[in-house]
Formats: sequence, C-alpha cells, structure tokens
Amino acid sequence: MLSTKISTLSIMVGDPSCNLRCPYCISKTTYRVKAPTKTPVSPERIAFLVDKFRLVAAGIPYGIITGKGEPTLVTKEEMGLVISLLYNNGRGLVPELQTNGLRLNRENMAFWKEKGLNTVAISCVSPWDEANSRLLADNRTSWNLGSIVSQAKEIGLLVRLTVTMTKGGIDSPDSFLAFMKWAKEAGAKQVTFREMGKPRQPELKGAQKVIEWIDQHHVETGFLLEILRVRGKEQAPLPWGYKFNYDGVSVVVAECLTPPKDGEIRSGIIQPDGHMYGSWDDPADILI
Repeated sequence: MLSTKISTLSIMVGDPSCNLRCPYCISKTTYRVKAPTKTPVSPERIAFLVDKFRLVAAGIPYGIITGKGEPTLVTKEEMGLVISLLYNNGRGLVPELQTNGLRLNRENMAFWKEKGLNTVAISCVSPWDEANSRLLADNRTSWNLGSIVSQAKEIGLLVRLTVTMTKGGIDSPDSFLAFMKWAKEAGAKQVTFREMGKPRQPELKGAQKVIEWIDQHHVETGFLLEILRVRGKEQAPLPWGYKFNYDGVSVVVAECLTPPKDGEIRSGIIQPDGHMYGSWDDPADILI
C-alpha cells in the first residue's frame, strides 16, 4: 500500500545504450527490470501511473525522463509521446528530460517543447568542452555545451546543469567560480552539484573498476558549501541537499542517489515492467 509522499516521478526511457563512456557511471550496477523491448510500458499504463503519482506528489509534480543509458537515443517521436503523456495538456506533470545533451538540437527541443517539455537537465563535469570530452568520452566526442544551453533558452526551455564533481572538472574554488560565471552568462537558471556515488553492490561485474576510478578522482562538496554560504543566500534545504541563490542562479548541492528520508521518497521510478518502484537498488521496493 502506498502510504507516503513522493517528490518526483521518474520514467525509464530507452535501453542501457549510451553515447558516452563516463568512468564513474554506476547505471550498470544498479537494479533494472529487464524487458524485451525499448519501450515496453504502454501509454495507458504510463497515464495510469501519472494519475496515481499526482495523488501523493510532494510539492510541484515533476515528471523526470531518464534511463539506464542516454534517453535521447530513442526517436524524437517516441520521446515526444512520453512527454505528452506526462504533461497531459497541462493537467499532468512538469516534464524534465535528463540527458548528456549530445543529441539535443533546435529541431528536437522545439518539438518536445510543443509536447509539454519544461526543463532540460544537462549532465556535465565542466563548462569547458575539452574537459567534458576528455573525461566523459575519451576525446572521441565533441561538445558545444554553450550552444546547447543557448538554443534551449531561446526555445523557452528551463536549463539545469547537473555537475558531477571530479578531478579535472569542478575541483577547486577557482573552477567553481569560473563555472558559475559561465553558467549565468550562458543562460542556465539552475545548477546542481553532486559528488560521485559508488556502486552499492561492489560484487557486481565492472563495479570494482568504477570504484577505483572514483577513489582516484573523488572531489568533496565541502568547499562549495563554504563559498555558497558566504557569497550566496541559503534557502530552505531539500531533504537530500542544500539550496542557494547565487547571483540569481538557483544552486543545489545534492547527495547522489539519496535514499528515502522522513517518510518522503525522492522518486517513484517507472521501470520497464510497468510498475513503480521507490528505489533504484531494491527490487522488493515495488509501490504499484
């Protein structure tokens, strides 16, 4: 029986395929319901779960489009259908797309905006394209993060930059201050910083390699909080992080993969079997 509040609804889109090689990625070491097709959940089932989530939504009812891989690898039309099911002509949720941004362009973002997309949350480790390419793709992929942010802003989408902290990226006060200056000038309205999270099941295949990389490149968020508390304005904290107004930009310092706190689940997760779970890691935590 569902007897708690849920902050957001997340829906898994696509399969585990990704066009990056992030060395700290733990998606392969978290629980995933297997399914025979990329989008096994029917539109009717998604609409049903959206309706039930609204009954227990804590605050603004956000609908997060994410995946074990990169969700934008599905077709533009398939993504548009998911967005429209979440949005429900303005009577449903506030859709947000979590993406590495590489497949974002003016055409598909405008199409998804018409379907109801509100926010693009773009993952990165730095404002500098060279650093993102080196750390996330072994220099095999080119970035133009500034252009992506500018296009999204022009279309009318809210842009959030989700920054995973690592050596070579945001790893010092100077790099943080440079990032915030760049983000404001680029037009990002929200920025989230988080530490790398280690696999919770280290015995799984590939987990030790990820753990070793994280140990060598880990950066703590403590110095961010020190700067933000001096130069920013601290706002009401979130159950899983701290929130600040920094020069007109909303900044959150968050904990990665935070478990439920104080009777509130961070995200109800629609897995490919068509059921909603309250955890990325526990197959027994099935809600609906």
